[in-house]
Amino acid sequence: MRFRIPIRENYPHFVSRVVRHPLKALRAFRPVRTFPTFFWVKITNRCNLRCRSCGKTYGVEESDSDMDFDLFRKILDRIAPHAKTINLTGIGEPLCNRQAEAIFDEFGRYPRIEIEVITNGQLVDEKWLDRFSRMKCTVDFSIDGTDEETFRFNRPTASLAKVRDALERALELERATPDPSRFEFRRRINFVVMRGNMHQIPEVVDWADKYRCTAIVFVLMSRWGCPDAFWEEQNPLNYRKELVPLLEEARRKTKEKGIVAFIPQVAARVDTPGAHSASSEGWLGWFKPNSATLLGAPRFEDRTCGVPYWGLYFSVNGDATLCCASRDYVLGNARSHTLDEIWNGARMRLFRMGMAAGSHRAFCRTCGLLYGLAQGNPFDRNDTT
Repeated sequence: MRFRIPIRENYPHFVSRVVRHPLKALRAFRPVRTFPTFFWVKITNRCNLRCRSCGKTYGVEESDSDMDFDLFRKILDRIAPHAKTINLTGIGEPLCNRQAEAIFDEFGRYPRIEIEVITNGQLVDEKWLDRFSRMKCTVDFSIDGTDEETFRFNRPTASLAKVRDALERALELERATPDPSRFEFRRRINFVVMRGNMHQIPEVVDWADKYRCTAIVFVLMSRWGCPDAFWEEQNPLNYRKELVPLLEEARRKTKEKGIVAFIPQVAARVDTPGAHSASSEGWLGWFKPNSATLLGAPRFEDRTCGVPYWGLYFSVNGDATLCCASRDYVLGNARSHTLDEIWNGARMRLFRMGMAAGSHRAFCRTCGLLYGLAQGNPFDRNDTT
């Protein structure tokens, strides 16, 4: 492979950070002796819905396809000795895979591994619930409202009643279990926060408590290719005076009810609204800013993300990347590379070097995941560290 520095778009910033933090960079460049314990294995690109907030709707994601079953078995056998958790979700509905049942059956060979699935709930029937109830798994039900009207604002063709029925049936199965400690089918709620549904944030906590969900993940809506007008209208950060009290109320209620809550931090006010321009980058303004800079994402130079040390993502075609956001930064392919070649290859080690030095790629700076650099809030202009 031809040597280059595929760390980020502003190479001068990468070089300057490495020079300023040479020990951090050199330590990060060393091979990591332990393999990851968390894996994403994206078993399909297909989805049965077209949500208004999802990049799948606007052609951001790849064309519809399923992971080949033989490729899945190859990946599973390779990562199983190290894996504690395998998440079968990427961008799409995992239950749309035509061989989804056979894929889940494969985990019978590795009963100690916990399975995670994020689903819109439209395909979760009694057959799937019975299967989940016999497995060690966590299923995240993704909803966008606690009533049909609000729910269908983002998911016009979906039915909240189907999600509600699935959660009620799962609760019945749990209550019917003679030994609840052996019932390892956990349920969680994913809630994408938009202008059209954020008034229901506190109600989601009551909803989760009613169906004995163990956690709620609140995710701020991301741009993901949606039209400018829709983004400006629905971006929750444009309504932070209303948003912040609602998030605080959710924190209070989840603490009272004993529900684990993943809630992004949102500043009550913004000191420097709007996107960065090239000139705001100081001497880096002489160079072309990267896409994250143009979008107004802070650098987060003093933060790090743990994914390059504990996680790995496999796409439908076997490409290995850091996470779902980094699909253009390919570390290798499961068909032609071993796990060690992917995990400690030149591209991964250079990425870790940039991460340790504080020079991050655009997809890191605009990440909407709560354990990422932006901690679930990539465009909050109040924090530019």
